[in-house]
Amino acid sequence: QSEANQTGAVRFREADQFRQRGSRSREVLFHLGFGIWDLGFSHRPQAHHRVERPGVGQQANCPGADVFVRVAKAGEIPPGSGRVVVVQGYPVALFNVDGRFFAVSNVCLHRGGPVGEGELDGPIVTCPMHGWEYDVRTGANTINPAARLKRYEVRLDGDDVLVGA
Repeated sequence: QSEANQTGAVRFREADQFRQRGSRSREVLFHLGFGIWDLGFSHRPQAHHRVERPGVGQQANCPGADVFVRVAKAGEIPPGSGRVVVVQGYPVALFNVDGRFFAVSNVCLHRGGPVGEGELDGPIVTCPMHGWEYDVRTGANTINPAARLKRYEVRLDGDDVLVGA
């Protein structure tokens, strides 16, 4: 293996060990070069990422669901594209991949960039700030699958796209 691959493998193993120990290890992950964002921990975006948009995000009734929010019409997001929507005050990146809709956190794990404004190539979106790539179907980073964006459940109700809160 090349030196870069060996270094990456060591960092990945160390990060996985720290992740298993719990959230107190986040500071150590930062020093390993992963940034301060999530590497498998469950979290919500921080308060400074919360946005308010009046008139957007009306709740929809879906039997058996906790809360789903109507965010767009299916025809507004053509295949191969994405957009940023707001779900209960949080920015969410919504993508249409070959007619199937996927939603992930709009906050890049690297430096908080707007993932939903990135280029979509098949199921892979590239953050426009520093080029981090994610599979929108799983939220996983393409280089380090342990680094995952939060995923949101998406449902269609007629032509309405609903995202789980």
